[in-house]
Amino acid sequence: MHTMTLTDLVTSFAWTVIAVSALLVAVGALIVFTKLAKLLDRLEDRLKKR
Repeated sequence: MHTMTLTDLVTSFAWTVIAVSALLVAVGALIVFTKLAKLLDRLEDRLKKR
């Protein structure tokens, strides 16, 4: 049976951190994108009203 060495633990931990940070970045980008889309819609409505 293969025992987990310190290097293996660090590697798996690093990959977990990378995966989590990538997920957070994706979620953050999605939130920013939706907010920008809403702002653009409001601006278009204001321009149409004039």
